[in-house]
Amino acid sequence: MAQLADKRPSFPRFTGQDSVDVAIVGGGYTGLWAAYFAKKLEPSLSVAVFEAEQVGYGASGRNGGWLSAMPPGNRATFARAGGGLEASRALQQEFVAGVDAVLDIL
Repeated sequence: MAQLADKRPSFPRFTGQDSVDVAIVGGGYTGLWAAYFAKKLEPSLSVAVFEAEQVGYGASGRNGGWLSAMPPGNRATFARAGGGLEASRALQQEFVAGVDAVLDIL
């Protein structure tokens, strides 16, 4: 990141003089994903992402920001939790589809 510092865009600080249709606080995965889909679903919206540091500064840029198709737990436990084996498989497929969707958009 230090090598890219000269190429990183700079944006003016928000002074409260403008208004937007959608204001998103936080430039991590969740905030950027929300902004992306807000514009995709309704292109006429004005959308602003507010980040105190730099995009990806918080957990999305460290150990909290990971993209994985692995469920956060034991698949056998998911299967016993009420939905059975098919529900556990469907959940796993959703995790895979989520990773694929992020990669497609990137």
